[in-house]
Amino acid sequence: MSLLSSGDRGSALVFCSENGAKAGADLALLKLCLEAAEEKKELPEFLPPACEKLAQNGEAAGFACLCKIHRLRGHNDIALANCRKAIAADPLYQLSYLEAAKTFSAAGRTDKALEYLNTAVGISSENYKAHYLLGEARERTGNYDGAASSYEKALKTLKPDSSPANLKKAGLIKKKLSGLKNRKRSALAREKKNKAARCRSEYSSLAGPGDVGKKYRKASECLSYSPSDPELAAELAGLALDLGKYEESEAGYKKALPGLKNREKKLEAAHNLAKACLRLNKTPEAEKALAMAYAAGDREPGYLKTYAEILEDSRNYDKALEVRTYLNGIKPERESLEIIETLKDKKMTSQEILEDLQRRGAVNSGKKALEPQDKTLFLAIRLAERKGALEQVRNKYQGYANLYVEVLEGKEFGRKLTLQGYKFYLRDLSQAAVRFFEKKAIRLTEVFKLRTLYGEPIFTPKGELTDEGIQAYFKALNGEKSWLMTYEEAIAGRSREAEEEAESVNEAVKGLLMAGYMEMSEGEYDWLMLATDCPDYVLKASPCNIKTVKSRERLRYFICNQEGLCTGTAIKLSLYISKYRDGNTDIPKEKRATAFFGAGGGPARKFCYKNRIWNGEE
Repeated sequence: MSLLSSGDRGSALVFCSENGAKAGADLALLKLCLEAAEEKKELPEFLPPACEKLAQNGEAAGFACLCKIHRLRGHNDIALANCRKAIAADPLYQLSYLEAAKTFSAAGRTDKALEYLNTAVGISSENYKAHYLLGEARERTGNYDGAASSYEKALKTLKPDSSPANLKKAGLIKKKLSGLKNRKRSALAREKKNKAARCRSEYSSLAGPGDVGKKYRKASECLSYSPSDPELAAELAGLALDLGKYEESEAGYKKALPGLKNREKKLEAAHNLAKACLRLNKTPEAEKALAMAYAAGDREPGYLKTYAEILEDSRNYDKALEVRTYLNGIKPERESLEIIETLKDKKMTSQEILEDLQRRGAVNSGKKALEPQDKTLFLAIRLAERKGALEQVRNKYQGYANLYVEVLEGKEFGRKLTLQGYKFYLRDLSQAAVRFFEKKAIRLTEVFKLRTLYGEPIFTPKGELTDEGIQAYFKALNGEKSWLMTYEEAIAGRSREAEEEAESVNEAVKGLLMAGYMEMSEGEYDWLMLATDCPDYVLKASPCNIKTVKSRERLRYFICNQEGLCTGTAIKLSLYISKYRDGNTDIPKEKRATAFFGAGGGPARKFCYKNRIWNGEE
């Protein structure tokens, strides 16, 4: 028996062949020979009759032997019947379960084989063969982790150093363990691929308008199965953009873009990446994305215009001019031509601009260096010329000298507006602008307080249009809302969220002004609390009704001050602010009121007393 327990099956078979005559009388020898034989040709001649005899005597070994013999002969039904008899005769005889498992495996019933093998291992965990067979069965079902565990236990039980045969078996098991890792990886890859295909199919069924959140969740799931799929990554990034997840959208598009092969999808991804970056106020990143689209032959006017505007803001006039020219070739517009001419002006060197201004008489002829205000003046004059200033001045101010000069440009003479001519034009243009804004129902006193969308004044203190104001006015003539009232916050030059927030604040403030409110500063509000002894919550509640509007930079305060629209209490409070603005900022320090003939009266009371509006009652 030591030969078989050591794993040397070949030596055990030789031993059985040489001692077959004794097998009928020696049960231990018969069991050795029974366990050693694994193929039909290995069955010794003495074994079948000996097993029949043992079976007739009700021995479990006899039934197990007949089970093996019939299994090796291909008689699975007869084999299983004998295995069941063996188990009934001795439920703890391990070989019966192993033979039953082998029979079920031969019949393709791995599930049943697993049942018997688990029982066999439970009877004795020291049997190498039981662990090995369990590992094979588990491997067939795809349970690679379980198979590896069984093979490792078989290896531990085998004790490979005990014989050359066991050493060979150990090598075979190690090879199986190594192969299992590869099969497991392959199986996981197949499973992932199948899940990805199913997920993609489910995601496709959600196509068309519908729940963006549901599509986003499904796309996220699908991408977890196919993380290297650039098209899916781009689709998920697009859904994240729709849901306002701008950081995620930006990261998704950056990951997807290098792998996108389809030109249209690449352009769409670049456009959407720019959108996400602009939402996050990452203008340089948006510029890179639009530059990528432009390099790929982008012909979408909207995005080309955005790209050009970003380039202009970053003062990359050469590239901006290139893009504007390309854009104008796709969709010619008068506005585009004007912008192109402006960019050409901005591209000019300081020396070229200085010489131009000197010819116009706009700067001293001996001036050597161009100053910032000089360039601003040059651009304003050039804008005026593009708007027809030269012809307008010539027609209106006939007989006036020094309105323009004639200069040689190339081979032909051209006319340039002088500083004097520009001043005449600016005066007329400013008057026209004032009339234009008055027609917008803006009072004259408010017209001169108007600002551009960037918060710059549109008019100078003298009532003339500023250089920025000229541009705002021309935009207004084209139907754009290019000005801000005194109560409105600047919205241009911010992220999209900041612009939307500012617009929301402006609407809220406009509504309060229409309802009879006026704005007061935070300092005025703090003084009002001290002057009235009223706590914050009383001033903001009825009947005081002080309102606040929260913007990104500050909290703005508004108090109702118009008869017929406000409560009497609110009107009385607004008088405090009027006195404050007239310079009457003192706050009485007396703690007691003065009675008749100077006698001490009761405690001094302000607008509020004991944290409530005082109505004369204690």
